[in-house]
Formats: sequence, C-alpha cells, structure tokens
Amino acid sequence: MVLMKAAVLQGIREIAISRIPIPSINENEILVKVMASGICGTDSAVLRGELSSFRPVIMGHEYSGIVWKTGKNVSSVKKGDRVFQGGSWPCGCCEYCKLNEPEKCLNRNALGRTVNGSFAQYVKVPADRINVIPESVDFADAQSAYLVASGIKAIRRSGGDLHGKKVAVVGSGHAGLLIAQTAKQHYNAKVSLFGTREDRLQVGRGLGCLDSVINVNKMEDQYNDKYDMVIEAVGNSSAVNLAIQIAKPHGSVIIFGVAKEKALFPTYDVYYKQLNILGVRGAGKEHCREAALLIEKKIINIKSLITHTFPVEETSKAFDLIENKEKGTLRVIIAPND
Repeated sequence: MVLMKAAVLQGIREIAISRIPIPSINENEILVKVMASGICGTDSAVLRGELSSFRPVIMGHEYSGIVWKTGKNVSSVKKGDRVFQGGSWPCGCCEYCKLNEPEKCLNRNALGRTVNGSFAQYVKVPADRINVIPESVDFADAQSAYLVASGIKAIRRSGGDLHGKKVAVVGSGHAGLLIAQTAKQHYNAKVSLFGTREDRLQVGRGLGCLDSVINVNKMEDQYNDKYDMVIEAVGNSSAVNLAIQIAKPHGSVIIFGVAKEKALFPTYDVYYKQLNILGVRGAGKEHCREAALLIEKKIINIKSLITHTFPVEETSKAFDLIENKEKGTLRVIIAPND
C-alpha cells in the first residue's frame, strides 16, 4: 500500500501530520498531485471550530497540481494536465440538484470540511470540478486562481459593468487584494482599498494600480466618499457596517467574507439608501476560465501577495503565522510535494 503525507484536523486547533493511503478513485474522479495549496480564511475558521467540519478530515480547499490518474469515464482532462480547483460541489441528490439548480444545493460537498482536502500530497475530486491552467502559469500563482474566479463572480453578481464607476473593497487580505486588482485591471473601475493592517495596506499601495488605499483606523467617522459598489472581504460586523456606510444610494454591497459571527448592521441605512445586499459563494466554470486567462496574461499580480511557503509537515506552523497575525504575513502556501 502506497502512503502519502497529509495534514489532518483531529479536533479544534489540533492538526496531525499523518501517513495515510493515497486515495483510490472511481470512474468519474481524478487523482491530483498537489503542488501548492493556499491557506484561506475559511481554513482558519475550520481550524478554530467556527465553521463546521467532519473530524478527522484533511484540510485545504484552494490548490493547484498535476493530474496523476483519471477514472475510466473521464475525457475532459488527461494525466499530466496542470489544474486548479477550490471550494465545493453539489450533492446531486437534493431537491435543487434534481431540478438542475445545483447552485442552490444545501448539502454541498466541501473540500477540506466534509471531504478530504488539499493539504496532502494527493487529493481526489470529481473530474467535472477541475479547471485546466496553461503551461505558462506556475503552480504558486494557480493556487489563487479559484479565489480570483470567485471575485469575478462577485463583480458580475451586481451587473459587471464597472467601467468608470467607484468601487470600494473592504479588507486588505489576500482576497481583498485580488478582488481590488480584478475590479481595477479587468473591469476598469476606480478602486479604493480599505483595511486596518498597515503592512497589508502597504502591499496594496505597492501594486501601483489602485486609486486610493485607506487605513480605516485613521479614517474620519463621517467619510464623505461614496461608492457604486462595495465588496466586503473580511467577514465581521465592523466590515459589513463600513460597507453599508460608504455605499451610494441605490448602490450594491457584496458580502464576500465568511463571517464567524452574526453580523449586526444598520437596517435603516439599507432601507433609506435602497441598497442591494448580495451574497456570493464560490465560482463557476466560466469564472474559472476568465481567472486563468487574467493570470496567464499577468493582469493580476499574485506573486507579491505570497509571503510564506511551508512543507505539509509544518502546516501547524503555517497556521500559527496567520492566527497570530504576524506582521508581513499574507498568502501562506502549503507545498506538499516539495
């Protein structure tokens, strides 16, 4: 029996590095050799027990790698293809799936939560959930492709025509910096980035493409600029409140962040300004194709957001950097096969 190394969540804040059998696949699945898998805010919430998950479970859900084996019914990819994936997929059995409305599925299979994820040397997934990346895109960049795709979906959710419009992104973490670049470089919006951590805001300024970068801690209570679209990419009440505060009347507020708490927000402002409040989760195939193209053309700068890379044996150390909010920490990657 051939074994692989994996970071297995055993309990709240309890990760064990285990040697377990390489997964076997069925006729509709593929086995991917994982080359890079980024730690996302969702992974941190799972680690802390703030998002439900099975235990034990291999963590991780945003990754890139190489197709290592394919099931007999798989024709969309072949061994050796470079691929990326992220997130979850529908159960195929619930009332919405039977109505061919898989986006509404309430029993989704969640990589790194309900099924084994990508903080391992190999991961198995349904072939129809995988996305091919061009040869010119390296694995470190490709592990962020699904998050870029999710940002594209967020922008399209409110219409997608941002040319010349004012967009604010609340949150200067990895997700916020990717979304801000996408809105500016791909959709030609006038983009302002809001955040509380000066080291991350400096990264935003260093990108050289954003119209303004604003430290919320130094912002006046009554902020006068108002935005056509505000994308909240933090996941807490303060960020949601700020997003509502700075949105124009009849503007859109996109909830992108995964909140660990019930958010309290001023419903009167939503009513009075007649705001559109929209939620966004995941991305579709069309968003993934668009994201791969943006990365291939280097329209989105991912390299400057990657600050640390760890082998799978040091997954706990990687999470400690994030949990302790170590200065200078942004995207942290697990590289299981280095």
